[in-house]
Amino acid sequence: HFLGAPSDHIQREGVYPAQTLAHSAEVAVALLNGQEASPVQEVTVETQSLALNHALRLGKEQRYVRGVFAGGTFCFEAQLICHEAGITG
Repeated sequence: HFLGAPSDHIQREGVYPAQTLAHSAEVAVALLNGQEASPVQEVTVETQSLALNHALRLGKEQRYVRGVFAGGTFCFEAQLICHEAGITG
């Protein structure tokens, strides 16, 4: 998983792009079992709408979305997902 890299930039024989760390695990298990890797999926309009809806419900004094992460990679992935959904700081 090349965190933050567009999937169209990851085109090489034997290399499979993944959208998230969880998707990376799904791809690895599929390939291990001789199955086809699931393709990268863009964030749907429905998911973007849901995320923005939650963001709009924050009070004016609420400026941050906080989370507890077990490392910087998970934090960065969450930031990328929010950015892709249109939630930026």
